[in-house]
Amino acid sequence: MIKRPESVSIRPSNVKLNLTDSIPKIWNRDDYMTTYVGNALSLLFPEGESFFVDSVKYFQSKIEDPKLKEDVKGFIGQENMHSLNHITLNNYFSEHGYGWVVHFSQWYMKVTTRALRWLPKRTQLATTVGFEHMTATVSEVFFSRPDVINYQHPQIRPIFIWHCIEEIEHKDVAFNVYNLVGGHYLERVFGFFVAFLFMNFSMALFISLFAVKDLSFLNPVALIRGLWIQFGWNGFFNPIFPKSLKALKPSFHPWEEDSSEVIVFWKQKLKKLEEENALYFDKRAS
Repeated sequence: MIKRPESVSIRPSNVKLNLTDSIPKIWNRDDYMTTYVGNALSLLFPEGESFFVDSVKYFQSKIEDPKLKEDVKGFIGQENMHSLNHITLNNYFSEHGYGWVVHFSQWYMKVTTRALRWLPKRTQLATTVGFEHMTATVSEVFFSRPDVINYQHPQIRPIFIWHCIEEIEHKDVAFNVYNLVGGHYLERVFGFFVAFLFMNFSMALFISLFAVKDLSFLNPVALIRGLWIQFGWNGFFNPIFPKSLKALKPSFHPWEEDSSEVIVFWKQKLKKLEEENALYFDKRAS
């Protein structure tokens, strides 16, 4: 039976992101598209993670297993802290040239996540299982690409490393709750496709809005370079789609790929980054 390694715990951290005006508008790889991908992910998180938390919370009273109760508590704490810090990052984007993009995206996320809440409660949870698999997959691919990480601006890099670590840590919590409350395969597959389509459409929309704001789509060289970095040979997104589709297997389990060593490695890297950039990333164990 596949389960999360005992060495992996789910504990929320008290994190505060402090940003200065020295961050360039194009903060990742000196590339518009790569920067927009990071910006778009950040815009997804506050409302998205509020939906994830609510879908799990609804079934919290049905959990009797002490271990799963603690896991859910940790999951909720981690996701809430992610939302707070991405609100800070999104506000920074808004104050530094992307006001209408951020405001529209916030409105869009409120409306669309409200629509998701019309789904039956267990189907909402199945959708969260899909979202959690995708965010964990993106995180694992992110950590497999130190070249991508090293290009990030040093003020922003820690929040993505910290967030990705915790996405991997709690990647099975919604899945375990879903199974506990009688979730079945077909509903889980439906939830996955809702999450897959929602995330990819929203990302494409937000990236397009940033490109319109900067008029970067008028620069064919920058556009082709960005698309090549994301989808060309060794492109960042290339392994994400096939890895995401593993969720369609009836026997799927989020920890069938053991990422515990990845967590240990990047926690050590994060600690070093915290020491180097304490002004930017204040992380205190709660």
